[in-house]
Amino acid sequence: MTLDIGLERQAVQGERVRMARASIKLGREKFATAVSRLMEGKTISREIVRHIEEGDRDAEVGLLVAISKLTGKRVEWLAGGSDVPSDSEIRYAPVAQLPIGRLAQPVPVLRLAS
Repeated sequence: MTLDIGLERQAVQGERVRMARASIKLGREKFATAVSRLMEGKTISREIVRHIEEGDRDAEVGLLVAISKLTGKRVEWLAGGSDVPSDSEIRYAPVAQLPIGRLAQPVPVLRLAS
């Protein structure tokens, strides 16, 4: 039973990583390169991205944090958690939308309740 729950979570996580990548309109190769730049010395290949998106592999927390910084999606959501953010949640602005010279310094922004 536990194995089934883990596989279901991996499938949800994979779909959300794919959606996050699609939201910034990058192919797997460019996405892997951009995420690697945010991983401080770790290299992520397009094959790792493919395995995660297809639900064959869990993403490490550090990788989810880098994807969050790149895309602006919440780490908890990427990991397969709740779809509903808290009202006072602080998240990163998508690095993909920042000027090129500022890639190394994500800007935290406050997300206000609607």
